[in-house]
Order: sequence, then structure tokens, then C-alpha cells
Amino acid sequence: MAYSERRSQFSFAHSLYLSDVDASTQPCPLLSSSTPSSTLLISNTNIRSDIISTKQVDKVARALPFSLDHSHEYYTRKRIEQLHERMEDIQISSFLKFINYHLSFKDEHKFVQDLAQDLSNGHVFIDLIELFSSTKLKREHGRTRFHSLTNVQYVLDYLKSHMNHINISPHEIVSGNRKQILALLWIIMKIFDFPSF
Repeated sequence: MAYSERRSQFSFAHSLYLSDVDASTQPCPLLSSSTPSSTLLISNTNIRSDIISTKQVDKVARALPFSLDHSHEYYTRKRIEQLHERMEDIQISSFLKFINYHLSFKDEHKFVQDLAQDLSNGHVFIDLIELFSSTKLKREHGRTRFHSLTNVQYVLDYLKSHMNHINISPHEIVSGNRKQILALLWIIMKIFDFPSF
């Protein structure tokens, strides 16, 4: 079918539709809600019962604001999740820069790339505390989970002697829980007073 034939059929069908609508068609607001709602054009005289019933119109009128609110809430929730992920990425990169800067004073070849993997054994925390406090902490040199838990427990014991109410589990740190690792880093920074960070 050629473009001109399709266009003429569309204009014919469009003119039939416009002739069915009379001048009494008024915008009818939908149910009020906290978000801006759409309007629905309903003709008082030309609704055919065989095409659409009043129950169907009522269902559409009730469902439309809910679906608009629901989609608005969905996109708002997704946007908030994206912002939280971005904020967490920014925090992680800032903490990694902080750690790498201070570790460069102790060992130029030690470099932290992955927060969860590189800090889960407790050695970096011990290195940071030894740098900031000029005291020597005990350290386990094994590579098992038990040795990692023991190292993190040494760090937590030192921090608890300087600050009350530290509610971080060594199991969370060794498991690679990012939020707990960030919280532990934040506590270390707070105890050793880094106001510029």
C-alpha cells in the first residue's frame, strides 16, 4: 500500500472519529492525588454500550492515577538507588586514596585496589594503626580465615580501648562487607583525628 493511500485512509478514519464527538465533550479530571494527574475526555452522549461500558471507564479512571503514581515511585526509587551506588563508589575511591597515600609512607610497593579483598585479612588496618599511633600491634601471618579474623580482632580491640560502642564484627570484615569496612575505616580516621578528610 502506498504512502498516499495509507494517509487517505487514516484521514477518513480520523474524520469519522471526529464526527462522533460532539461539542459537549469536556475534560474530566481523574481522582486527585499528590502527583499531577492527566485528564480524560469523555463524551456524555456518544459512549456506545457495545464498545465500552461505564464499569470499564470507571476501572480505567481508577487504575490510571495508581499506575502513574506507581511508575513515578518506581523511577524515583531507581534514581535513589543509583545515587546511593554512586555515593558509595565515591566514598570507596576516597577511602582508597586515603589508604594508599598513608601506606606509601610505610611501603612504596603496597597498594590497595579492591577494598573488600585487600582489607579483609586485617593487615592493612594494622599497618594504618601502626602508622598513626607509632605502636606495634600483634599480627598473624597466616593466610587462613582464622588468621584474618584474629588480625581484625586485634584491630578492634585496639580501637575499643580508645572508643566505646564499636559494633563491628570481625566476621563481617573478613567476609568483605563493604559498609562494615568503610565504617571501620571511618572509626580509625575519627580516633586519629583526620578533620580534613
